[in-house]
Amino acid sequence: MEQTKKKMRGKWFIMSLVGLILLAGVVGYFFNDKYNWISSASTTPNYDYTPDQFTAMDLSIFDTKKKKQIGYGMEKPEVERIIGKPIDKGMEFPASHPLESLIYPDGLQIVYRLDRVVEIIVSADGLNRYVTMRNIGLSNGPNDHLVVYGLKPTVSSEDWDTYMIEKINNSFNKLNENAYAENQDLTVYQISFQRENGKLVSISISDMLFAVKHY
Repeated sequence: MEQTKKKMRGKWFIMSLVGLILLAGVVGYFFNDKYNWISSASTTPNYDYTPDQFTAMDLSIFDTKKKKQIGYGMEKPEVERIIGKPIDKGMEFPASHPLESLIYPDGLQIVYRLDRVVEIIVSADGLNRYVTMRNIGLSNGPNDHLVVYGLKPTVSSEDWDTYMIEKINNSFNKLNENAYAENQDLTVYQISFQRENGKLVSISISDMLFAVKHY
């Protein structure tokens, strides 16, 4: 009789343990996937890229703290729901230009045109919180981006590598140096990597209209 009771208690213990494991899994699913109350384990972007080929994903960066994308064309309220309010003003523009430059914590500067993202700058003042969608951040080596973006940028120098990409319908094509010079269309974008003293010190993403007029 006592032996039967021990067996029953053992079965109930195992069943209770299984139930608790299942309950933990359900709770984790709803909190994490549905409501983001528990942070995702992934701290790197999920992007299946190919060197020298580009998509709209390349016009975004990834916030490794919030596990969210911040990209070209996003509205300012949407950006600030992810990263919070700015801590300072950035570049100054003439009053005739509908542009606003704001500095956010951890080395991020964003320029808005009519409250939409037109340029993203990740600077060396940060804490490696932000990376490109190809997982390149300022903790990478000075030439690591060449491996994942392509060995032949549109424009390259000792201090800069810049990829110019043109959107045609829903696809993106990398431009060569001769093709980009006079193009100021909003559908042409640049992704730039700046080196200084053998280190990567800034990453920027913008459209060509902004880049040509303000740099």
